[in-house]
Amino acid sequence: MAQHAEGIQHTVVVCTGSDCRKKGARELKKAARDQLKKNGCADQAMVVEAKCCGLCKQAPVACVDGADWISKAKPKSLKRELNRALLHRGSRVA
Repeated sequence: MAQHAEGIQHTVVVCTGSDCRKKGARELKKAARDQLKKNGCADQAMVVEAKCCGLCKQAPVACVDGADWISKAKPKSLKRELNRALLHRGSRVA
């Protein structure tokens, strides 16, 4: 498991390479932030951008807590994976 900054328990990485940007990276970042706020975990998580993950044919892609990349991600699928990660760590999920 990756080591996080103090107080950070979750990390969401969203690729923002050109293909991912064209196919919804901005919406993925917003969905992740909204879901974290909804669950009261925004101060325990980071949503970060990766310049390009080399998975352009699977764009857009995102990753929660270092798990496998979510291919052709949609806000709904990213929220679902984020909720799984939150539940795994014992966080409350709304």
